[in-house]
Amino acid sequence: MQHTELLENLAYLGLDETESRVFLEISKPEPHTAVKLARSLGIPKTTLYRYLDSLTAKGFVIVTLSSRGREYSPSKNVFELKLNEAKLRFTKLQEMKPALEIALFTPSTIAGANTRVYNGIDGAKQILWNLLSAKSVIYYYTNANRKELFGEKWYTAFCMEFVHRKKYEMGFESNQNTSIDPEKFFAIAPGYLDRSEYILLKDVDYNGEAHIFDNIYSYFSWDNGQFFGIEIENAAFAETQKKIFVNFWNMVITSKQYVSKHEKSGPIT
Repeated sequence: MQHTELLENLAYLGLDETESRVFLEISKPEPHTAVKLARSLGIPKTTLYRYLDSLTAKGFVIVTLSSRGREYSPSKNVFELKLNEAKLRFTKLQEMKPALEIALFTPSTIAGANTRVYNGIDGAKQILWNLLSAKSVIYYYTNANRKELFGEKWYTAFCMEFVHRKKYEMGFESNQNTSIDPEKFFAIAPGYLDRSEYILLKDVDYNGEAHIFDNIYSYFSWDNGQFFGIEIENAAFAETQKKIFVNFWNMVITSKQYVSKHEKSGPIT
């Protein structure tokens, strides 16, 4: 396999160019210390340690202690591990697909569902404000920067009311929206960050936000400033969506397939 193709394949597995270079160097059949790697790769040792820590955390590299100090070697089962994670992720996405298609495209076909349609930015705000009536934990998926979409004044009022009413949420954020700084995003109102748990994912790319709470599934999306949203009130459908969320949350937490996280609960039982 050509060197360029190797780099492309490693990038597909989540390594950046420098991480790939370090991993390929470590894969050569000889003992590797940080000093030797820094010299071979032309990378400052302090910078190299950051990449070594990242590769170790991702399961690509194993660290052992010898008379020479720490030595780094490639993990022999990393590709099988990544394959199993990919299979699990694909399985979960397959499980989610029918329910999401029903929720987003055919809400009227759900037996016994009370469906409400919202249009425009005021409609999207109403969907968000309705979360404040939740009696249960609010589960959500989003690629939205709410402060940017709805304005800082309105969103600050929402966050303060969220804290005042003692609501709690757990959800997935997407780093495709590079304008989101989660710590600042959630700290817009004192105490809000304490009432929220989130996982920042790398591979979520959509314009929308979905919520599951009580007997309700709600969703809004936007395109060029045009907003559309729905609420589906149906106990069986909401319960199905909660199970999908919990399974996905637990899978991501246990497989560590995330960019970063702010969570206290670990897997949901």
